[in-house]
Amino acid sequence: MRARALVVTVLTVCSLGVGLTSPAYAEKHVADDPAGDVIRFDSEAEGVDPAPSVAESDIVKSWVKHGRTRLVVTLRLRDLTPATNYDSFVAMADVRSDSGRSYATLLKFGGTKAGLLLQGDAGPRNCRRARLDFRASEDIIRMALPRRCLGNPSWVKVGLTAVLQDDGFNFSDDALGKSHPQKDPQPTPRLRRG
Repeated sequence: MRARALVVTVLTVCSLGVGLTSPAYAEKHVADDPAGDVIRFDSEAEGVDPAPSVAESDIVKSWVKHGRTRLVVTLRLRDLTPATNYDSFVAMADVRSDSGRSYATLLKFGGTKAGLLLQGDAGPRNCRRARLDFRASEDIIRMALPRRCLGNPSWVKVGLTAVLQDDGFNFSDDALGKSHPQKDPQPTPRLRRG
């Protein structure tokens, strides 16, 4: 009887230990953003006006995933296809972390191919393994950034913005808050490394 009680006790303690340990997974943040919340402003940021009809820079959903090896940011826009015909299009991930601040910026000028620029507090960073997926026909932008290029942070907060520039005006949307040309984008909650 004592041996059986001992076995039951050991199995109970072991199962509790298994329940306390959790597998490694990426912390992520998914957010819907209302359609039609784009703002328009000029280069001096004077006269900010709503521009609900501008679909090209209108973020409607965002995903941020902080994994063991990389940070992945995905944006869905209302209609990205016409953004290929304007002066320039920019989508930026403003990454704040315990390792400093970094900016991952998608740049697209007119009919050119989209490019990715990674910049830190000290200037541009060379990061060969950073990946950009610009799928205008599916209204998706995805940036995959190796954590080592961001200083191997243990946590991140990420602000997301899309800006379309045309004829001297900027059309901007903040994925997580109210857009304003002179304020940083609203960041996600703190996301720990997976």
